[in-house]
Amino acid sequence: MSYDSSLKNCPKCDFGRFDHNIGQRMSVDVAHNLQTVVVATEQFYDALAQAKRECFSELEVVVGGGLINHEIASILEAEVWKASIRDYHQEPNNRGAYILRL
Repeated sequence: MSYDSSLKNCPKCDFGRFDHNIGQRMSVDVAHNLQTVVVATEQFYDALAQAKRECFSELEVVVGGGLINHEIASILEAEVWKASIRDYHQEPNNRGAYILRL
């Protein structure tokens, strides 16, 4: 069955297409494929948009320990201030990853 991919509910049964993602965590690695800071930032924003669109509760962003980490950390502060995300913290025992609550 084909349908408009922007629909949140199935046109046949009206079940939420992404209801199974509620309470789940999506993960993305923006630092370990030789990304530049600019590319990593774009990947972060794409992943954040996808996680919100698909109703995930959390987003894990693997950023490594270098320049990408510092850039994403400052972006996260701005996203909290803009109320785009609820909050975030570093993953326990892994300073190279952040967990965002959406």
